[in-house]
Amino acid sequence: MAKEGADYTLQLYRDGRLVAAHVWWEDPAEMPTQQEAAERATALTAAYGKTDHRPLAAALRGTGDPRHHLDEAFAVLGLPTLPAGFGHRSEPLAEARGSQLVERRSFLRAIQESLSSDSDRTSGGEPPPLS
Repeated sequence: MAKEGADYTLQLYRDGRLVAAHVWWEDPAEMPTQQEAAERATALTAAYGKTDHRPLAAALRGTGDPRHHLDEAFAVLGLPTLPAGFGHRSEPLAEARGSQLVERRSFLRAIQESLSSDSDRTSGGEPPPLS
């Protein structure tokens, strides 16, 4: 799950390979075709042990409010909804059971962090926004 601006992306990986991906765009012109939505929904429902892909396909073709359609998709898959602040800061997921936060960073920043001491990394600075 990723958030960029008002758009949300749902990605399913298996054994490190991308199986299915879907983006809910704020712009309704970006709606997937019925065939694209059905293919993505079939892969996602199979991964979550669901048998009927049609309710998820409908949620994947939703236009308008991307967060609303994301919540619909999560409900169809039997997943809990994301916290209200998801995508803006890492804190909403910090206490979620089993969560692992991965932050995108530049190569230069990764080098700087690996060369700095542990006390430098936890200097109390505010974490950067998730991208």
